[in-house]
Amino acid sequence: MTLLKGCLWGVLICSQWAVAGPKGHKLKPASAPHVSRQISLAPPLLIPMQVTSGFGRRFHPVTARYAEHHGTDFQAPMFSKVASVQDGIVTQVAGDPISGRYLVITHKNGWVSKYLHLSSIKVHARQKVSKGDIIALSGASGRTTGPHLHFELSYNGKLINPATLLFSAKSGSPGFTVAPENETQPAAPAKIQPPPLPRIVLVSGKAGRMKIGVKKGNKLIFAQPGDKVFNNFRIVSRGKRYALEKILNAS
Repeated sequence: MTLLKGCLWGVLICSQWAVAGPKGHKLKPASAPHVSRQISLAPPLLIPMQVTSGFGRRFHPVTARYAEHHGTDFQAPMFSKVASVQDGIVTQVAGDPISGRYLVITHKNGWVSKYLHLSSIKVHARQKVSKGDIIALSGASGRTTGPHLHFELSYNGKLINPATLLFSAKSGSPGFTVAPENETQPAAPAKIQPPPLPRIVLVSGKAGRMKIGVKKGNKLIFAQPGDKVFNNFRIVSRGKRYALEKILNAS
């Protein structure tokens, strides 16, 4: 009886620590592993890398709730070229209402990369790819407020903060050596980015009772068409869409 209780308790603890990836894939909680492996990453985009939403707990722009973000979002206009960050084999090409069109690449030594919200995919399952190969075009498929690339990285089933590896302070270019077992290593500082620009993350309601959510950094405000927000921007209507227009000579 004691042994049975112990087994049941172990199953309960393990189930509480599992989180879901695309299409119900089970992943362990985000943590930095201590391994004696080395991986050098190519940028997943061929344009300057700008983080729009970081790894970890964040305010979700669609659900308007705080939740864990399993990857990093990078600014990517529609149809930007998406590249494989390392040699590997395409192990999944799929899609769902949340992740949109996405693909998964398995690399050597337990590393796996995922690319979400794509507009089109240029590879197929079981295809071998090389570091830097064009594998897809970015888009806005799935649950998203606009076009971008959501990039995930894991090592032996453990989610990793992609920015830590992509922006290496040692080399000044993609690549990072993970600390060996039983040794500690300070995290590489993230690449310094310019101050974030405000962006529209939510539009709801009807004409005359419109509610528009505008976010800048971690601050979210709600306004209406024509309102001035964050001192030097105004919400303007462009057909059936709303946009932020910079106010020239704003005080």
